[in-house]
Order: sequence, then structure tokens, then C-alpha cells
Amino acid sequence: MSSSSSSAGEPIAVTGNGARPDLSRRAILLIIGALMLGMSLAALDQTIVSTALPTIVGDQYGRKIFFQASIVIFLVGSVLSGLSTSMVELIAFRAIQGLGSGGLMVGAQAIVGDIVSPRERGRYQGYFGATFALSSIAGPLLGGVFTEHLSWRWIFYI
Repeated sequence: MSSSSSSAGEPIAVTGNGARPDLSRRAILLIIGALMLGMSLAALDQTIVSTALPTIVGDQYGRKIFFQASIVIFLVGSVLSGLSTSMVELIAFRAIQGLGSGGLMVGAQAIVGDIVSPRERGRYQGYFGATFALSSIAGPLLGGVFTEHLSWRWIFYI
């Protein structure tokens, strides 16, 4: 068993696998519930906003330039994240990367809406869903490999 420090500086006992044996099952479930609520809030916001963003983006900017700018913003955020030297920098640079990522997701949906008839749109959106599902499987695997055998910075450079 090892120890780490709490925000108040007092030692916290943790097991070799990072678990906190001092937390009751009830406390763990309360924490998990709060985390799930936070994730639900973010996911709900993303899905609500993503419904309107293709229209907003199409009215204000051209789809192609918006998509290209999103790629550049994502890549700049990725490089800066890999070069970060503190947690504050990493959070700020990941926020930049997230702006680019959000633009890519919305831009892709908007472009599909431009090039595919409403009747066929569901099928093509299904391809995007399959791509996201595959990425959700491959991502953690690749992240673990890069972190274990290279450096955590490589997860942003790839």
C-alpha cells in the first residue's frame, strides 16, 4: 500500500492499483453518480447544440473553410497539449483541441447534410456512428500502448 496527499496535505492511503480503501461503497456510488451527472450534462449539451450548429455554421461561414479551420485548430491544440509543461497548460491546450474537435464533428454532419438527400442521410450518419464506435474501441487501446511504450505526449502527436 502506498500513500499520496489530499488537497489539505494529509496522506491518503491507496492500494497498488490506485484504489482508495477508506471509501465506503456508499461514498463511491455517490462519487460515481456525481461524475455521471457531469458527463450527462456535457453529453446532453453536445447533442442539443449539435442539432443547431450545422444551421448556424452554414448561415455564417462556408462549410469548407469552417471544416479546414477546425482541422488547424485541432492540430494546434494537439501539438500544444503534447508540449505542455504544467496541468494548467494541458487543460488550456486541450480546450483548444476540443474546439477544433467540436468543429470537426459539427462540420462533418453539416457537409453530409449538404451532399446527401434527407432520405439517405440516416444511412450515411450510420457510417459516422460506426466510425465513432470503432474509435471508442481503438482509442483506449492505442492510448495505453503509447503511454506505456512511448510517452503520454505521443497521444497528442499521433
